[in-house]
Amino acid sequence: MQQVIMVALLGAALGGCVTDSMPATIQGACDAFEAPKLAVRGLDKDDRRWIAGQVEAGVRVCGWSRPKAREIARQVGS
Repeated sequence: MQQVIMVALLGAALGGCVTDSMPATIQGACDAFEAPKLAVRGLDKDDRRWIAGQVEAGVRVCGWSRPKAREIARQVGS
């Protein structure tokens, strides 16, 4: 009888792990942020590292497309 109860509890606990959908907390975070359409550059190495981490998280977790490279004229003028 104890084994049946343990199997039932284990099945209920792990039942949520079988889904293909994204957890609501992650989906909410993905909805709160907009994916950058163009590559964003920071002023220094720390800025660039932080930006790269944010974009990479969006690509991996939220399924964003990678940002497109900026035009050279736009890079020089900014």
